[in-house]
Amino acid sequence: MDAAAAAHFLEAAMLVCFGLSWPFSIRKTLKMRSGGSKSYAFFGLILAGYLMGVVKEIIEPSWVVYFYIADAALVGTDMGLCLYFARRQRGEGQS
Repeated sequence: MDAAAAAHFLEAAMLVCFGLSWPFSIRKTLKMRSGGSKSYAFFGLILAGYLMGVVKEIIEPSWVVYFYIADAALVGTDMGLCLYFARRQRGEGQS
C-alpha cells in the first residue's frame, strides 16, 4: 500500500469512528424527545468541518468523500431532530 492509499484509508477510518457515534446521539435525541442540552454551535462547527472535508475531496477527488457525506447527514439528522423537538416544546409551552 502506497502512502496516498494509506492516508485515504486512515482518513476513512477516522470518519467511520466519528460516524459510529452519531447514531447513539440520534437515538438519545429520539428517546428524550428533546435537544435542549445540545449546542447548535457545536453542530455547526462539526458540519462546517465535514463540509470542508467534502470540498477537499472535490479538489482532490477520492472515495473518502462518501464518508464525509454520510457523517454530515448523520449530524444534520441529529441537529434537525433537536430543532424539531425544541420548536415543538416551545409550541406546547405557549398553549
